[in-house]
Amino acid sequence: MIGYFFWDLAGNHIVNFYSAENEVNQLKEYFSKYGLFIILLAGFTPIPYKIFTIGSGLLSFNFFTFIICSIFARGLRFISLSYLVYKYGEKSLSFVDKYFYKLTLFFVLILALVFTVFMYG
Repeated sequence: MIGYFFWDLAGNHIVNFYSAENEVNQLKEYFSKYGLFIILLAGFTPIPYKIFTIGSGLLSFNFFTFIICSIFARGLRFISLSYLVYKYGEKSLSFVDKYFYKLTLFFVLILALVFTVFMYG
């Protein structure tokens, strides 16, 4: 909601100030085509999820789809971490902390592969 209402208050002014209308339109086009996968991938990345949350509102991404994708992606991320702690104890947290970026890259590549197979079959 922040992104959706922010756009009306200040978003247009910022875009006009930087003459970035074409970039915003291109971003909206990407989000309309691949928004589902962007949100799913964002749920696993170390990039703060707030960026994607606010951006989804700014780009008028379907709120219901966003909620479903967020529940799935963030839920899977935190359930996976919880399972590791349950199964292997506190040492699994240090493993995840140490290899977080590599693990994230691994999962993003797997999701990208699934996306490619799904889109281009």
